[in-house]
Amino acid sequence: ACIANSDSPAGSVDSCLCNSGFYGDGVTTCEQCQAGKYLFPVSLTCSGSCPCTPASGPRTGSFSDGPGNTVANQHCEWLIAAASEVTVRFPVFDLQNPHAWDCDFVIINECESAACAAPVEIARLSHAGTDSSTPYTSSTGFLQVVLDVSEYNGVIWTTPGFEAAWSVAEMGECAACPAGTYQDAAG
Repeated sequence: ACIANSDSPAGSVDSCLCNSGFYGDGVTTCEQCQAGKYLFPVSLTCSGSCPCTPASGPRTGSFSDGPGNTVANQHCEWLIAAASEVTVRFPVFDLQNPHAWDCDFVIINECESAACAAPVEIARLSHAGTDSSTPYTSSTGFLQVVLDVSEYNGVIWTTPGFEAAWSVAEMGECAACPAGTYQDAAG
């Protein structure tokens, strides 16, 4: 069973999450937020032509460009939003275009909000052999991954693609709500 003030949407002790109004790792601690404070939930949102299932709650997860090979002319975006540091690694990465070097990219951005209106580029990856142990981290709590695959001189090509694993640092203290405000949507 999960500890007091937590629940497991997946039905596993390993995936226990603190209930609304509480903060902590969900496994060993779930402390109540003080009156007038909240804790931003962890969420994964996505857009574009790649398959994706948005998620809310887990502190870890994974996503990819989809099953099979990546095809030219794809643009996909994933955004992980949390109340603490977000890190992504690439256990599988092979976007090397056989016809031209560097016309396909995975861009990792740090953002100030879920809108990611002014992204700050952390890394731009484009070839086989990316080190799977290299962490790419956003300290703001908003990390965006963008896949941008173009054709080269009219040639449509495919590559194996990538798999990404993300994680969120243990949740910190609850944040104060600005006086007289609330938000009725995630992010």
